[in-house]
Amino acid sequence: MILKWHINSHRVAYFIMLIIFTIGFIVGAVNSAYLKNDIKQESMNYIEMFIESFKTEKIDKSILLKEAVVANLKPLVIIWVLGLVIIGVPLIFMYIGFYGYSIGFTISLVLNTVGVLKGSIFVLLALIPQEIVLIPVIFFVSLNGIIFSNMIGTMLKSNFKRNVITYSVIFGISGVIVILVSLFQVYVIGNVFK
Repeated sequence: MILKWHINSHRVAYFIMLIIFTIGFIVGAVNSAYLKNDIKQESMNYIEMFIESFKTEKIDKSILLKEAVVANLKPLVIIWVLGLVIIGVPLIFMYIGFYGYSIGFTISLVLNTVGVLKGSIFVLLALIPQEIVLIPVIFFVSLNGIIFSNMIGTMLKSNFKRNVITYSVIFGISGVIVILVSLFQVYVIGNVFK
């Protein structure tokens, strides 16, 4: 109910974010498709080595978890900082485009280097489950960053501290969700490749 109201209230902003994300995704996928063959071969070796390492080696899950948490929290921190500056709105939109670009590039690279069948399995098992959660979280925090950045100029000094705390709490809650996604990545998705 609240979620539906939230989306309806901000549907134009979400639609713009979706368009920018989609454009970034398409550009990333196209750029990946036109990589030189030696880079594709290097990427294929890296992906296959990554999958094989799960099967053959004893990997320290705590190191993987730390890396996953840092990688997944980085977009939230960047968007949080961008929301704290007056010129943050265009920068947040640019970051959404870059985020879409990186996902499109990665998926296309996997499909082009490993092959459609093996690549699709890898994408469905390793990338899609986490992105189903991460993309909406990124959109949600981006909207909050945009709203906060727009309000900075009109905020009274007395309200500023309270608003920053509220703004940060939203990111903190989103951070908890991202940490849960990281746990899923390491302990569930990691076991799929064994």
